Amino acid sequence: METNFNFMRILIVEDDILLSNGIATYLRNQNISVDQVFDANSAIEAVFSNQYSLLLLDLKLPEYSGVSVLKKIKEHNNPIMVIVLTALDGLNEKVICLNSGACDYLVKPVALEEIEARIKAMHRKEFFQNQMIFNFENFSYDTSSRRALIKDKVVTLTAKETQVLEIFLPRLSQVVPRTYLQDQLSTIDNEITHNSLEIIISRLRKKLEGSRASINPVRGIGYIMDIQKIKAKQSS
Repeated sequence: METNFNFMRILIVEDDILLSNGIATYLRNQNISVDQVFDANSAIEAVFSNQYSLLLLDLKLPEYSGVSVLKKIKEHNNPIMVIVLTALDGLNEKVICLNSGACDYLVKPVALEEIEARIKAMHRKEFFQNQMIFNFENFSYDTSSRRALIKDKVVTLTAKETQVLEIFLPRLSQVVPRTYLQDQLSTIDNEITHNSLEIIISRLRKKLEGSRASINPVRGIGYIMDIQKIKAKQSS
């Protein structure tokens, strides 16, 4: 299994369906890929069947507790990052969760904007080494606002195009397997096919025209993103 996950595919484990749907809708509107489950067993099955980078985990779940879910996942050395989202605000619960492998602990009620900000902060730290902006001459990408610019003009990207770009940027000049891209762009309810991936890549490549960024296929494997360098002028 790949362990270098794309952060923007997350799993929400929350038995309050209205709350789960509210968080999921908000995050999807921020171009974040979200799956939802509502009990402990489904959470464990989903984590070990898919490649998520982050788990948003409630502690009070049907069947058994979120702490048990957390411990089960970490016992298998799964690298998924976990943010606990719970109404339990005691120090003991917080210490247990953090010592069991959680990265963050949020107490309900919490603003949706703060949840988003915590997710993005983890994303930058884990996958972009806290780098705020990737800047390549006439092309730049802000990892906080998730905004791409070409010659100081905003490039409008879809959610899937944004995800693809964020997979490529930390891996410049590295081949990214097609199967990995498909897995990262898929959700429980919508599996990305080979043809769908090609369409997404093609549209992103077209939107990057005019920049020095290029995405090229590697036959039989996947794709590679490079930044073309300006050739130095030769003196006469």
